[in-house]
Amino acid sequence: ADLVRLTHLAERVADGAVPCPDRRAAALAAWVADLCAEIRHHHEIEDDAAWPVIEAAAGAHVDLAELTDDHRALDPLCDALR
Repeated sequence: ADLVRLTHLAERVADGAVPCPDRRAAALAAWVADLCAEIRHHHEIEDDAAWPVIEAAAGAHVDLAELTDDHRALDPLCDALR
């Protein structure tokens, strides 16, 4: 939900519909940093705890490739945003 709200706000700022004075820009930068940190933490928990347990229990019956690929795609984007 935060990513959707952030995207909509960024689009409105970019097209001039919403002003972005320094105070708002600083708040947006903090929001992006916090959101990226939360995503990174979420991914670390999944990668280090959830996925190994799921793979150990389900073995060949589960394919986590789509989820791990998602992490590989999102993590560098969040790093770049920060």
